[in-house]
Amino acid sequence: MANVDRGSGKAGAAAVVGLTIFFTAFIAVTYGFGIYLFPVIMSDMRADLGFTYGDAGVITASAQAGFLLAAFISAAVCARVGGGRVVIASVMICAASLLGLYVAENIWVIGVLLTITGGMAASAYTPMVQVCQKFVGVRHRGKVLGLISSGTSYGVFVNGLLAPYMIQNAHWREIWLTVGIGTAGMVVLATVYLAMIGVLRRPARPASIGLGVPRTPVALWWRMRSLFKRKILILWLMMFLSGVACISFQTYFSAYLRDELGYSVTLAGNLWTVIGFVGMGGGFAMGALADLITIRATMAVTYALLGLSSLLVLIHPDVMTLYGAAVAFGLAFYAIFGLNPAYISRVTTESQSTLVFGIGNIFLGLGSVVGNLAGGRLKVATETFEWTYILVTGVALLLFLLTLPLPDERRAAPPAEDEASPDAADACAEAAECPQVDPVPAQ
Repeated sequence: MANVDRGSGKAGAAAVVGLTIFFTAFIAVTYGFGIYLFPVIMSDMRADLGFTYGDAGVITASAQAGFLLAAFISAAVCARVGGGRVVIASVMICAASLLGLYVAENIWVIGVLLTITGGMAASAYTPMVQVCQKFVGVRHRGKVLGLISSGTSYGVFVNGLLAPYMIQNAHWREIWLTVGIGTAGMVVLATVYLAMIGVLRRPARPASIGLGVPRTPVALWWRMRSLFKRKILILWLMMFLSGVACISFQTYFSAYLRDELGYSVTLAGNLWTVIGFVGMGGGFAMGALADLITIRATMAVTYALLGLSSLLVLIHPDVMTLYGAAVAFGLAFYAIFGLNPAYISRVTTESQSTLVFGIGNIFLGLGSVVGNLAGGRLKVATETFEWTYILVTGVALLLFLLTLPLPDERRAAPPAEDEASPDAADACAEAAECPQVDPVPAQ
């Protein structure tokens, strides 16, 4: 039975801790062991399979395209079967794809499997906002979502330790086998626990703001009115640009270090370990900071750190500068993807949040596709990765400026659920058409 506070409807402290641990682990495996492991060992896979950087750009872009498609689909599916079930199913499919990468021989088959892992990353993460909004009180939601978003850092930390060891002592295929088995075992334990606390229960009825067609023109107007507001449009633009900057930075980081700057696989692995280690606490720390100084202000801090990290990679006068870039990127990268949903959860209703975040993830996926393709093409055209990091620096500056017109989330609370819901508009329309029928009281 779920440990739920009957007064607030939120989960008790013990349930929230367990939920946070498993959701953080899910992000670690779907992101860290999926689409973010490939860039770490890309040079070694490229040496065996003979693909070009242009091919790598297409593959990583396709993985983000899978992310984009799954973000759209998951927002609709979780309204019908429940967010918790979508999360578990996504991680199960991710585990199967990781094991498939162990035996895949063709680079394009590998591309398909990476596309699936990219999709499962989105379909696991998107419903988590809805689940957290339901189970976690607003006082701690920023910290919880910040910690969950930093889950990628745990995967990246393991990648930084595992990849150099396995490459030097075994083969890159054994890396996929190891993380695939670990993911499969973890999802079995998580399924049992989440079922015990009630997260895997099927919703009584579809959420009122799913992706279905509105039943009346009035409902359609309410839906459009609730979504197409300046703050939401700015957030979607920021998620698109975050994909352009963040994903292209991490996709080509190891290749830039090893193939262009001539550093060893050990140094590249150490830098990824630093990024992951800093991110472990960085996401939680930025989430706590957001609870103190507002989410909007903390978003500005993270984008400034992102720009700083890219600038340090560009100037790289010595190895210590690269470690400084790794620290700045670790602080920024994992926090960014927790602050966006945290802000959404504060300025939208529970019924709107999944759709708004799902559409935002579509823009994030589009931005990631653009960033990966642009990074690969810039390398081919200029024979250097420097222009990729010039692009990242410029986009980070633009993101910093976009935080300025966002409203303070503490003064931008969403309207009451019954006022913002399209179903409420349907009810009003039906009442107007059939005034003789008494409305059913809210349960």
